[in-house]
Amino acid sequence: MKRELIAPYNPQQNGIFERKNKTIMDAAKAMIHDQELSMFLWGEVSNTIVYFQNKSPHRILGNKSPEVVFTGERLEVSHLRIFCYPVYIHVPKEKRTKLEAFGKNKVFVGYSESSEAYKILVQGQ
Repeated sequence: MKRELIAPYNPQQNGIFERKNKTIMDAAKAMIHDQELSMFLWGEVSNTIVYFQNKSPHRILGNKSPEVVFTGERLEVSHLRIFCYPVYIHVPKEKRTKLEAFGKNKVFVGYSESSEAYKILVQGQ
């Protein structure tokens, strides 16, 4: 295997990774402005983009996704949701009064890295 040495603080030598980073940041900028999100969500947006890219087929991998190549397992996509889509979260009986709604309208912003959960934007409780 060929190894290359890259000088620190010299991004010109790291073209492939710099191009990938630019692609992610361009997509993040487009999603943030399209959905009129606050800039503090750029990290969540970037993580969601990378999550989708890892599940998307790539020509260089023989039209397989990086996740399939890495794990060798069949790709499951039934849990995928539309970014920034309105969602309703259930409020347990103990957390609401008699006249409050059973759920609250929030916004989907990503996927958990440690479980099969979604990340929901909760503002101004």
